[in-house]
Amino acid sequence: TPIAPEVGIASWEAKKPAKYETALSKNYLPDLTGLSAMEVINLLESHNIKVRISGSGKVKKQEPSIGTALGKNMIVKVELG
Repeated sequence: TPIAPEVGIASWEAKKPAKYETALSKNYLPDLTGLSAMEVINLLESHNIKVRISGSGKVKKQEPSIGTALGKNMIVKVELG
């Protein structure tokens, strides 16, 4: 039987580190460095946070910065590279 490769949102949900959920549940922005665009979108939009992405690859820069308190209608900008 062939084994399907781990791709997409289902595999991200299965491996998503608790540190992201912990930060978001405490109402502050986690370090998104190294995540893919899909991972960032899945993580933040599941917490009703809007995301703006530029570039391709993995997150190298984010705004607001790590540890910023989350606010209503917040938009997180990430730069990939």
